[in-house]
Amino acid sequence: MLNQTNDKITVLILDDDAGMRLLLRKIVEQDDRFECVAEASCAEAAIEQFRVYHPHLVFSDIDLPDGNGVDSARKIHEIDPMTKIVFVTAYEQYMADAFSVYAFDYIVKPFDIDRVKATLNAIYDILNVTHIKPILTVSDKNIAPDKLVVKTKESYSFINMEDIILIQREDRSTVIYTINNGRYVTKDTLSDIMGRLDKSYLIRSHKSYIINVNKITDIYVYGRWTYLARFSGTTVDALITSESFEIIKQKYNIN
Repeated sequence: MLNQTNDKITVLILDDDAGMRLLLRKIVEQDDRFECVAEASCAEAAIEQFRVYHPHLVFSDIDLPDGNGVDSARKIHEIDPMTKIVFVTAYEQYMADAFSVYAFDYIVKPFDIDRVKATLNAIYDILNVTHIKPILTVSDKNIAPDKLVVKTKESYSFINMEDIILIQREDRSTVIYTINNGRYVTKDTLSDIMGRLDKSYLIRSHKSYIINVNKITDIYVYGRWTYLARFSGTTVDALITSESFEIIKQKYNIN
């Protein structure tokens, strides 16, 4: 998510073919809304570059010298699940695997340059949701408080469940965001925490997120099978799968 509409969308290109990296870089650099900040010829280097630059978008080949691009995408999403992944590959048969990691797009080589430009336009629109009308807006509701107890680095924290806005994985840790700018970091996994929550309003919306549906203000389309939720009380966003979106629609009786 961009902070301002004039922010550039940063890009990492992962491909072992130097010519393909050059072509993608030229396409990206023709659009002044985007900036190519890094390139990598193998998965290991791409992960290192990603940790340095934290780009919004990664163009990735599938067949890499040291592994599979889908596996690299999983590692990238463990660091930052909001990252857009676009696979650019000569192999059509990995499409199902690519979308299992919520890839934004899958472009088969050889491709038309306009095909890539269309993807860049779609990504720009989605990452600048401030000018897009949300597909769903809901009102805040009150729920009776209960406690979630988590072990943080310095103490045990007792958190009112009703105060939780969202919980997400952030680079091998779990972070709980609450009202009044509360932020708690724990080594507990999302599955561990989910087992201790009130599931009537705290749901596992995505493999990397738990959200409080009563704190949602707006939901936007964010990809082919994913949505983006915004909340009252925080600027942090969360991802929602299409399956979880259906649960939310049922909760609010939306057709």
